[in-house]
Amino acid sequence: MLVVDEAGMVGSRQMERVLSVAHEAGAKVVLVGDPEQLQAIEAGGAFRAVAERVGSVEITTVRRQREGWQQAATKELATGRTGGGAGAL
Repeated sequence: MLVVDEAGMVGSRQMERVLSVAHEAGAKVVLVGDPEQLQAIEAGGAFRAVAERVGSVEITTVRRQREGWQQAATKELATGRTGGGAGAL
């Protein structure tokens, strides 16, 4: 198994190479990332294209922040509701 973190930052050529080598080795590839965050500097969009083609799952449980107000602020900010996120602080 090959886990690629921040997969949204991987360019199309690099992604093709990773997937080809993994396929040849019989390895499963797990792409981890957020398509809304920073994109690849090279020709990009590979992560988003793979997610659209084969599907994706989304983690909705906040584990990094322990306090309820921190979790609420994180959820608000992650979904673009900056006013609600700042208000939770």
